[in-house]
Amino acid sequence: MQRPHPMIKEDKKHIQNYYRWNAGIYDATRWAILLGRNSFRDELIDQLSEHRKKRDKLTVAEIGCGTGFYLKALAQQFPEVNFTGIDTSDHMLNKAKKSLSMYPNTSLLNYFFSEETNQTQLVAQDHIICSYALSMNSKPIELINQIHHCLNNYGQLHLLDFYDSRFSFVRIWMGLHGVYFYDTIKEIVSPYFEIKNLSIHNGYAGLFRYYKLNLEKLP
Repeated sequence: MQRPHPMIKEDKKHIQNYYRWNAGIYDATRWAILLGRNSFRDELIDQLSEHRKKRDKLTVAEIGCGTGFYLKALAQQFPEVNFTGIDTSDHMLNKAKKSLSMYPNTSLLNYFFSEETNQTQLVAQDHIICSYALSMNSKPIELINQIHHCLNNYGQLHLLDFYDSRFSFVRIWMGLHGVYFYDTIKEIVSPYFEIKNLSIHNGYAGLFRYYKLNLEKLP
């Protein structure tokens, strides 16, 4: 597991400052580095469709929702499902508000999820999505623990994120941007969740690897 870069003193402040300048170009540029998002979105649609066959109502939240990439696609596909997006960046949420203005089944909350000790704003979720957000947190266990508390029994967590890189310059460069590789993700989640599916993929011919992970809450 990669150690936090010494220049990054506080995750929350770093994220707020970082996206103050990056929110405006996020959608135009992040496709090049945040790989797997389109297929991950399609898999989420399939999984929610299956769950809808068993439940009349579903609650779904996304941690680090950014500009609303997933929320917009899911809210359009499932108008009867309530979606909540959480982000600590005002600038990203302002972009998400515009993107989601036509979808009354969405709501947005502004706080740093893994630092909150009282999660009354987000309870009893059936699904939680966390895409390229865990890697911007230097305390992944705290974040996973908070997510666990906010899920219903047998609720599902869907993760997409950076896994590792064999190149030190990649790890150093990402660390300077407050991004951490967690190749111990299985050990991080195993006390809280049952692993339903894990796949690891190469990015740019092995420059780095990323993973997709579907988990079910242990009661």
